[in-house]
Amino acid sequence: MSLKVLQCFLSQTFKTDETISTNEYNILRFTILKLVYEINQSLVSTFERMIPLEDGMVGNYDDIRNLYKKSSKVWEILPDVAKKLKPLIEFIDLRRIDLKDMENIFEPLDIISKEDLLEFFRYHAKVKTPISYTRGMPFFTWDKKHCGDGITIHNDEVTFI
Repeated sequence: MSLKVLQCFLSQTFKTDETISTNEYNILRFTILKLVYEINQSLVSTFERMIPLEDGMVGNYDDIRNLYKKSSKVWEILPDVAKKLKPLIEFIDLRRIDLKDMENIFEPLDIISKEDLLEFFRYHAKVKTPISYTRGMPFFTWDKKHCGDGITIHNDEVTFI
């Protein structure tokens, strides 16, 4: 996928009412990995470890911080990543990323502008109930235990009969 196609995807899905199955953390992660690939393919695997898949992270930020310290080549390309990320970040809703993930994974990389980070932290300071981590309408499932008499929930747990 080219950067133009990525930007088109991000802009078309940014304020959509459709359900997008990928959360904003993974959208930002993919975007950064794509930019790193464009700049220096040999560093992609390092960045994949520094910005782990959300399900594989399990809150172990110390390991991630240790990777930052060991990777001098990473720091050399970060200004280029930041420059290429700037026009794309306007189509990524940072508010949908967990506060601890932003603080421990993305902020130390120094690739998101200070203004965007300030806006992110202000939002999280004011709003005590976070918004959905996923773009578009939230995906939901029915609770089979509390469906009531006469309602049968389909096996997909989304539709009922």
